[in-house]
Amino acid sequence: MHPPAPQDFTAGARAGTAAALSTVTCTSNSNCIAVGSSGAILLSDDGGIAWSTETAVTAELLWGVTCPDATECVAVGGEGTILLSDDGGASWRSVPSGTTVMLWSVSCPSASRCVAVGDGGTILISDDSGSTWTPGSSGTADDLTSVSCPAVEECVVVGNDVDVLVTENGGTTWSAYPTTSTGSFASIDCTSTLDCLAVGDSGLVALTSDGGVSWSVYPSATGEALWGVTCVPGAFCIAVGSAGSIVSSDPAASGLRPSGTTQDLHGISCPSVAECVAVGASGTILTTGDSGANWVLRNQSLASLPPVKALFLGGSVSLTLGFGLATVSGEYGVDITDDAILGCGVVDGEPIIVQGVTYYDEATPCNGQPGVEQWPQYYAQDVAATLPNVAVLLIGRWETVDRMWEGHWSHADQPAYDAYISSQLTTAVEIMASHGAKVVLLTSPYFDEQPPPASGGIWPEDRRARVDAVNRIIYQVASQFPSTVTVINLNARMDPGGQFASFIDGVGIRTSDGVHITVAGGQWLAPWLLPQIYDIATSAPGPQSTWELAANGSVRGFGDAPYLGSPSTQGRGPASAGAVVAMAATPDGGGYWLAGADGRVYAFGDARFYGMLPHPPGSQPAERIVAMAATPDGGGYWMAGADGRVYAFGDARFYGSMAGRGLPSPIVAMAASGGGGGYWLAAADGRVYAFGDARFYGMPSHPPGSRPAERIVAMAATPDGGGYWLAGAGGRVYAFGDARFYGSMAGRGLPSPIVAMAASGGGNGYWLAAADGTVYPFGEVPFDGAMGSPSPSGPVVGIARA
Repeated sequence: MHPPAPQDFTAGARAGTAAALSTVTCTSNSNCIAVGSSGAILLSDDGGIAWSTETAVTAELLWGVTCPDATECVAVGGEGTILLSDDGGASWRSVPSGTTVMLWSVSCPSASRCVAVGDGGTILISDDSGSTWTPGSSGTADDLTSVSCPAVEECVVVGNDVDVLVTENGGTTWSAYPTTSTGSFASIDCTSTLDCLAVGDSGLVALTSDGGVSWSVYPSATGEALWGVTCVPGAFCIAVGSAGSIVSSDPAASGLRPSGTTQDLHGISCPSVAECVAVGASGTILTTGDSGANWVLRNQSLASLPPVKALFLGGSVSLTLGFGLATVSGEYGVDITDDAILGCGVVDGEPIIVQGVTYYDEATPCNGQPGVEQWPQYYAQDVAATLPNVAVLLIGRWETVDRMWEGHWSHADQPAYDAYISSQLTTAVEIMASHGAKVVLLTSPYFDEQPPPASGGIWPEDRRARVDAVNRIIYQVASQFPSTVTVINLNARMDPGGQFASFIDGVGIRTSDGVHITVAGGQWLAPWLLPQIYDIATSAPGPQSTWELAANGSVRGFGDAPYLGSPSTQGRGPASAGAVVAMAATPDGGGYWLAGADGRVYAFGDARFYGMLPHPPGSQPAERIVAMAATPDGGGYWMAGADGRVYAFGDARFYGSMAGRGLPSPIVAMAASGGGGGYWLAAADGRVYAFGDARFYGMPSHPPGSRPAERIVAMAATPDGGGYWLAGAGGRVYAFGDARFYGSMAGRGLPSPIVAMAASGGGNGYWLAAADGTVYPFGEVPFDGAMGSPSPSGPVVGIARA
């Protein structure tokens, strides 16, 4: 089969969320196996709708799996792990591979012959169904990322900055052929001994029709790294990749609808022309039954759990949002009660002016008239009746209209009226939380700035400045309730680039009035919004306060985080301190350490000084310090240099470093494992290096050769050390292990780059801090303050949870 020309590849669907899956293989329309981090193996017998988790045989990351028939299966992964099953994946056993390198891919053209590839040019061959393996000679030391064997004697291998390798004698010898590509490949699928398709860096797609000897490289309409590909003989090919990218060579799939997440997708399998299953980070599982025209998120972690009760309040925009969400909310473990009130926000009084018409004496719960039950009573009754786990409020429309208030026409973006809105919103939050519910405040989307008839202007209530004022108030009120209230930035989701959008990804998300949300819009938002609501409803509250650090050593505390000092308070001003680059907090939030680029350490509060880098006065250490992490008991800390050196002080033990390893990209961040028995180093290219008991769970740059969409700048670990997040300068967030994805600022056109991140105490959220002092909260964490934009103390370089 000759795959359709890759120039026809079209940007496609995006996926949803749930624990880290690397790849999937389906032996029929019903039976599929997915593998992933910490030896995870999931089985489905209904085409990917429901999944069962098998007992782990290994704790290593599994990246490749294949089944040459319905019963025999082989999986490969970290530390040379090879697992075999002879019952379709129901049980597994480990066999020796003779290597400890990462094995990325395995292909079995028959029940007896299998070929696996991995780091350092590793090729392993088995002729007894995987029971024993012998090394092959690849002729390269580069990492090999994917193998596809269309016949017993013929295989094609791609990798990291290496020519394509081809064997026609079962692996006895290999020939190298260039592809004319400047990037690296992550995955390949061959549908015949002649036809293969490979994908990789920056949307790279390459095609051969002569068994790998010559290649044609094509654009794929996406700049994201593509990590997995599958081809249906005689039909089409589909590739998946970072930020939830899906591209297809099927012209009929040009209208693929995104499911609304930026989770990375790592693997895909299509057992038939119609049926496909895709998997990825944070347990993302997608299925399609129409050749990829539409995708459905299958979140196996929520299927067996009782749903959380979500009460939606607010005005008509909230009401219409609930209409669409409710049609699919059961798939995300959320039971929605949509009790928003038409014509009513959280402000009172009449008359009001809407599109030039003045309305008097409307019988609504917001008219402020005696004898008419008002919205606070409605809210109190609803909360008492439904006893929700989480109460969700969306306001904005009725706060932006012109309203008679205290004898004057008033609206949002006027200081006195803004203070009034703030007091009303505070009342709403107190009512919604009165029976123990968590509270979610959604920022208001923009309204279509439609001009009045015979006018060159726009209706005043549609102005973005008024919406921006309401959203600022939302964040301010949320900061008063750090353990109760979470803000979810609906505005950023629905108005990409800060511009009103009627259609996104081909979906009409707004009604013709430019105000309300369509049912399709609610369904489009569901995979992004409902998992966040579920997580907020089920998460335990944790410490929510933060400190921000500026490059001159200035520190500011927000929420309950106290200001405890800076280098200047110790008589060591910013000039003598050198550039301050990192901070770490003590476990009880009673102190913090600051690290200078020159290796100096400053301790404040209950943080004790345990040492710093020794070097003659006026000289610099061997390399620039870039990161710092504290031990869980606060009895010590590590510092890391850009070249990978690690320095340990106090009870922090040295577990290894990357010093002298010739790193391809500098270290930019570090994080300590849950028990303090290890640490991770993160490089700017997304590579992650694990030491001690810190486990490797994945990285954006893997499979080897794929590069993150932006420079990595920050890292944070989950409290138990079972996962970590990486953050890019452009606001992307990557989640690995048990770290859940709660959102990012990717594609938002940030005015200033992200420079740091910190995780919540419960691991159910995180903050991103930008160089201009702006803080972006996700998950359970609230916005509790920021240095300002721009920061008066110079660029921000760090953030820490108190």
